[in-house]
Amino acid sequence: MKRWLILALLCSLGWAQNTARMVSGVNYQTGTSYTFVAADTTKLVSFSNGSSIAATLPAPTTLGLNAGLIFSVVNVGAGTVTITCSGCTINGATTLALVNNQGADIYNDGTNYAALSTAAISATLPSGQLAQPLMNNNGTTGYATSPLFWDASLFAGATADVKLNTANAYAITTGHGVLNASSLDGSQTIGAQVTIGALPQPNVTAGTSGTFSTGTFYIAYSLTSSQIAETTSSRETVITTGGACTTNCSLTITTPTYVGTATAWAVYEGTSRWNMLLCGSVGGTAIGSNITITSACTGKNVSTVFSNGGTPNVHFIPPKNGNWTVTSTQGAGFCGLMFTNLSSMEDLSSGEGRPWLIKGNGSVNLDALVCTDPDPEGTGQAPGGYYHVDGISAAATSGDTYHIAPLVIQFVFDKSKFLDWHGTSSVSGPLMWVYGTCCGTIIEAQMECFYTGGCIPLRVGCVVSSGPCTNYSGIVTNSTVFLAPSLVHPGNTTNCTILGENCPNLEFYSGGNNISFVGTTYFETNSSSTGDVVQFGTGGQAGGPFNFDEVQVGAGTGCGYLYALALTNSILGFRAGQTRNGACTNVLKIGATGKITGVTSNSTLPEITYDANNPVYNLSLAVPPSGAIASAPTSAQYEGAYYTATNCNAACTVGGTCTAGASTHCEVRFNGSSWVETGR
Repeated sequence: MKRWLILALLCSLGWAQNTARMVSGVNYQTGTSYTFVAADTTKLVSFSNGSSIAATLPAPTTLGLNAGLIFSVVNVGAGTVTITCSGCTINGATTLALVNNQGADIYNDGTNYAALSTAAISATLPSGQLAQPLMNNNGTTGYATSPLFWDASLFAGATADVKLNTANAYAITTGHGVLNASSLDGSQTIGAQVTIGALPQPNVTAGTSGTFSTGTFYIAYSLTSSQIAETTSSRETVITTGGACTTNCSLTITTPTYVGTATAWAVYEGTSRWNMLLCGSVGGTAIGSNITITSACTGKNVSTVFSNGGTPNVHFIPPKNGNWTVTSTQGAGFCGLMFTNLSSMEDLSSGEGRPWLIKGNGSVNLDALVCTDPDPEGTGQAPGGYYHVDGISAAATSGDTYHIAPLVIQFVFDKSKFLDWHGTSSVSGPLMWVYGTCCGTIIEAQMECFYTGGCIPLRVGCVVSSGPCTNYSGIVTNSTVFLAPSLVHPGNTTNCTILGENCPNLEFYSGGNNISFVGTTYFETNSSSTGDVVQFGTGGQAGGPFNFDEVQVGAGTGCGYLYALALTNSILGFRAGQTRNGACTNVLKIGATGKITGVTSNSTLPEITYDANNPVYNLSLAVPPSGAIASAPTSAQYEGAYYTATNCNAACTVGGTCTAGASTHCEVRFNGSSWVETGR
């Protein structure tokens, strides 16, 4: 009997579950308006009209509805179906738009709706529409008019930056967050900054029709589309008023250039980047109309939309082949290609000579060719974004001007990844500059200068409240991992660093903690220079500890010291595993004092360590573990080594001197000039 009851109960549950989605027919709608009813949860609602159709979903708590029920809809007509929810949202937005041959399942969660849309497929390319061709397995071609991704090559624009920024805006405002530039191969021109994952800065001008006093103002904006109620805020423009504007200043913000599917926009204003307030209402102004601010705004803080969960994070797909030439002269604050918080990129090429390259034209004036956002969270205090950007290849051309460096990784947080970055340069200054990274960030770099000028393959760290860290306090480069970097052919300028040092391969500028070089770090020196290969503390206190698994110096006959520690201030700690010293016969100096000198070239040296709390270095050379005190080496390079003297003639005391003549075993330590007993 129990078995029958259980079987009956299971069948009942199964029947109830199936009837919830049993389609009892098709509800054909051919008009221009419709309101869904509870009975539609067991039907396919099909819309067909040449004009736009307005459809309304009842509130999820309406009688007859409950969490788990689904409305299935399809649009087979030429007009767009716009579905609006009464007092609720669909995927976080107030409306859902379906174009020709697009459908959706709309799920009731008890409070709002979540929609799973399908790509709309047309047998022919609709007139006036962007679409992506899809090849069927029978050889016919259809077109996805509801994009699987945004193909930058389909957009109008005289230069690639216009196409890319347009596609980026579509990715942000539609919910399809993939920017596909794989068809922008061959020769392309980047005439202005391309922003991946955020809206570009607004154009702001000052007027004399308001009540502002002369000052500095920060302006950003957001967009509103049928798919996204409010996008992430744009990058900000900073404007300082003056001239005819004194106590009667106003600010006019030009309607955005790149709007995607947005139909409205709103502005945020403030006197600092982390305190901009909403002017008016979200989406309160139609696209095409400028906004003029005559007094301070008082709405919500822009921090509420720095990383708006309703806005997709953009993934960028570069071309497999081609040269993108940057010609922009926008100056400081701009890059050729800027990745913003939560954006990503993947290029599967690797190594030197890869087929896709972004390069300067010899007259570039920018912060960088490629960079991450200098203020990804808008806090102005300890900013940090999250990224996964793989496969960058860039070349700085002689004559270019970079206010920071051709490649800049700045203000990056936990476990971000920058793999397979390759760069070349003969422009003075660092080729790649990494600072403000944190918490397990991973960087894989192959950087090559071309021997001439003041080019430094890699610089790590920056001085707090100075240079690119001018606006920020408490910025430290820490817990960052470099994977088997190749840093070769530095410039030959004698006044290369801030200290007037010759160009190094690797410069630890200032403020670095727990920096690790995993695998083999590879260097090739400049035969026409005597620069130190690795310099610590050229801009301020180096920090530390710094750890190298293995180091190899390859080609090149020029070398000052291989490791130059504590060039200014101090260094907390340093360790290098097995080192192949190449032409560097002088291996280690601390400050201006050489500690390991006169080593045979192309030797393999064991581990070298330095500890600032016990300021000695240890070099495990051929110091035997024990023997007569007279057999212990006395060269300064053995400072910090330990040895068991087997023939001391007195009891072992702390600071005592072992005098040969008896058989007492005492541990001794070399202080740079003599062996001193440790008391053991």
